[in-house]
Amino acid sequence: MPRPRDSILDVSAIYLFGRIVDDLTIRPPISNDPGRPPRRGDNNFLARQLNITDGIEIHLARIYLFSFEGGLFDLSRPAIYLVHGTGMDIEEIPDVPGLDLISRSPASPSTTGIGSQSGSFARSLKVWAYDKSDFTIRIDATTGTFEQTLLGPETGFDPRGFGTGSGRSSGGRSSGGRSSGSFGRSSGAAGGRNWDTD
Repeated sequence: MPRPRDSILDVSAIYLFGRIVDDLTIRPPISNDPGRPPRRGDNNFLARQLNITDGIEIHLARIYLFSFEGGLFDLSRPAIYLVHGTGMDIEEIPDVPGLDLISRSPASPSTTGIGSQSGSFARSLKVWAYDKSDFTIRIDATTGTFEQTLLGPETGFDPRGFGTGSGRSSGGRSSGGRSSGSFGRSSGAAGGRNWDTD
């Protein structure tokens, strides 16, 4: 096995630790849809992440923690991220039957991006490495009742019967939102200096 080596590029690397979500799949974006206006931008960073070639599969993985600049950070809530490939094993499992149940060796910094480790990573976690400037997709899944996940956040509905009356339908984007300019910079209605007169 070749000796792991550090790279100057590691200073910008983010390591994601998680597992592929088997019941969610992602497909490359539709590029030749006649009913869709063409995108004329030149960068298309996210589209490129969704069109990786060379036989690399695109997955969605639930990420539990990440490392950056030698530090290991737990996510406050696991989130789903776009990843490429099936990930890499984190720890070196001894090639002795049954010994993997007793002891596992800490991984190399080239694998995890961290210099020390207290205990072991959860069994079956994989690791993916990206540059901190790479584009990605993050999905935060929320569960609960419709009152909690839809009515409350979108309309201000209170299940106890004390609605706030501040839903989007009466003061949202369609009637009193961004298009009215009531809070725009040019009107000065939101406080601060009036740059047109000072």
